[in-house]
Amino acid sequence: MGNIEIMDVKKYKKKVVALTMVIFATGMIMFLYYYCSQTIMGLINGEDYIFYTWGSIPSFFALPVMIYGDVLCLSVLLPYSMQTTPVLLKLIIPATIYAVAALVLGFMLSIIISIYPLGTNYYQCNTSGIVSGSHYAKSKGMCKAREYSANSEGKNKIQK
Repeated sequence: MGNIEIMDVKKYKKKVVALTMVIFATGMIMFLYYYCSQTIMGLINGEDYIFYTWGSIPSFFALPVMIYGDVLCLSVLLPYSMQTTPVLLKLIIPATIYAVAALVLGFMLSIIISIYPLGTNYYQCNTSGIVSGSHYAKSKGMCKAREYSANSEGKNKIQK
């Protein structure tokens, strides 16, 4: 009787860990998709003011692998996981190859984007560091206007 209870605890422990990973991974996927797609669409549409960080392109390319990992963790929770998990495990090597290719291509594209569209069509507004993202505007006046509005909002909040 004691062995059955211990086995049930181990079984439920794995399911709780898998559920926690699914919740965390799904939240991270949604967060990355929202912010990376916002940056990429801003570049494609040629918006007047954008926030660009070099990591958004590789992160966007890595989303399919993250979704695959999320589905793999989710398959542990399903009652028919014995049939689905072996099929998903066969895809680990292609997913790993895609992940490496996506990261390499993403880093190369982020360097190219920093040089061509951002370096020629936009002005870089004040930045806080080399690793953090930067705000870019089509004109220097827009940078100053955004900087002034951000500073005045902060002063108004402090005064209230």
